Amino acid sequence: MPTSPLSSLAESLHDPVLRRWRLGRLRGRWPTVEPSPAGPPACLTGLPPVTAQSTAWPAFAPLPATLPTTPAVLALPGSRVKLSPGEPGAIWQHRFAMPVSQRDLHAFDWLARQPDLDPAWVAVLWQGWIDRHAEPDDGDPAWSGEVAAARAVNLLDYARRVGLSGGRSLAVLAAHAPALAARIERGGSTGAALTRQGWGLYRLGAELRLEAAAQSGLAILLAEARRLIRPSGLLDTDSTGAHLGHTRIYADAWLAARRLRPADAGRLEIVLKPMLAALSALTLPGGLPQVGAVAAEVPRLAGLLPGRPPTSGWAGLLPPDEQACLAALRDDQHLDDLERIAADGWLRFDSGRWHGLWHRAPDGWCRADAGGHHDLGGFELHLDSRPIFVDPGSAPPDGDPELVQIYRSAVAHNGLTLDGRNPYPPARRSYSEAFRRAVTGAPPVLRAEYDGVSLYYDGFARLGGPRHAERRWRFAGTDLAIDDLVLGTGRFLVERRLITPLPAHLEGDKVILSCGERRLAVTGNGMPQLHPASRWTADGTEQPLTMILFAQRVILPWRGGLGIALID
Repeated sequence: MPTSPLSSLAESLHDPVLRRWRLGRLRGRWPTVEPSPAGPPACLTGLPPVTAQSTAWPAFAPLPATLPTTPAVLALPGSRVKLSPGEPGAIWQHRFAMPVSQRDLHAFDWLARQPDLDPAWVAVLWQGWIDRHAEPDDGDPAWSGEVAAARAVNLLDYARRVGLSGGRSLAVLAAHAPALAARIERGGSTGAALTRQGWGLYRLGAELRLEAAAQSGLAILLAEARRLIRPSGLLDTDSTGAHLGHTRIYADAWLAARRLRPADAGRLEIVLKPMLAALSALTLPGGLPQVGAVAAEVPRLAGLLPGRPPTSGWAGLLPPDEQACLAALRDDQHLDDLERIAADGWLRFDSGRWHGLWHRAPDGWCRADAGGHHDLGGFELHLDSRPIFVDPGSAPPDGDPELVQIYRSAVAHNGLTLDGRNPYPPARRSYSEAFRRAVTGAPPVLRAEYDGVSLYYDGFARLGGPRHAERRWRFAGTDLAIDDLVLGTGRFLVERRLITPLPAHLEGDKVILSCGERRLAVTGNGMPQLHPASRWTADGTEQPLTMILFAQRVILPWRGGLGIALID
């Protein structure tokens, strides 16, 4: 729907950077950034059309033909729905408060979360879905590209593990392949969505012997890997969860290729290895930091992380030989040259008992389409294997819109703000590189040094008074000092925040953190404040955090510091 002149004016008044862009465009100062061409991906050129005609149906074990006799509970994100034997199809008329619950139901994601659900219930729910949604329909949310792809993969995994009735059931599942291919050929999917749909196509083609589907799916997976995966092996995203989710896609496709299409396995392994190696660098001793948008499948993908049991989550549902094969490949991948991920905006630094991960968007500007947040230089720090300061990740996407925006902003993360402003403004696809440089100067610099980490940036220059900002983290044994410098002129409210999962209380001008049998003291300029905060898991479970806030109104230029010390 085109934007109305009034709404466009209101948007410009609310966003001074957007107003500056539009005024510059009227004067012919900034070039137009051409959108990506629509249409089918070039990688599909010359490939045969995808059909649902199989060369040989697989012989899956049949599911029970009798109705379930005992009630069950279906656990969906944000909802728990009781299944009654007297009304086996009632769930398909259920109204959910959160759209993510409806999406999860139609994607059959619950199959992996509840592997012990009575197969009789699975048979009834799958048949109920067929009775209502068997015909592909672009207007039906159950047939959106990513939902259809997820449903196909989840049902195929279940069919391998437990079974799936044949006949119409397999025909409906096979019909997902041409439905996905048609959506892709219309050019309506890009980025992560296209990769997921290619994955669904490949799994359908491999498992159901749909040769054209397998060829198209493989072509998309390889083409999107070339486009989205950086030389370091990291996905072109500002989210650790998104990288982990994509790693699972290529691991799953690689396992299917080894089993059913060995000629494809080597090509997928070339993509998968550096992605696993990058995960080894992102993962701290206390786990994978939750930076950026939280991917829904993250809790189930621990088996892909270094040092975790190969039976964790999704990997635990694989046959033992595939678990062992995947674990062997994972454990053989290491990224020793950390400069490779630093060039892509992720900095890993270890100093004695401290272990940390920092992040910056490539040019400082937050890319909403890459799952990023406005926390330039956001970090997570672990002492030994204990998380001390953490990234809070994202608020539930279907929750309060205001809360979602707060958790995307710098005011909810470890970092510094001036007058509550983010270090950089939000990026828009239309902004040219020349315009971004004119507004915020050269890209930020995040680098490791002999005793810590340094960050240099000019993003606050757009506010008029500030010119340059620096933050330095200096490690000395179990002590940590964070030094801040803001150059420029004017009077501003400087707020520095630390987010911790540890119990915290005030003792005079100090914040005391309880870390097992030891305690840490946090000090800084001015009196600290403690505020409740939260972190949400991908299934919507809220975990309490505490925000430590040091706030003071200062005249620039200004220098300040924070200290963290183990006191007993």
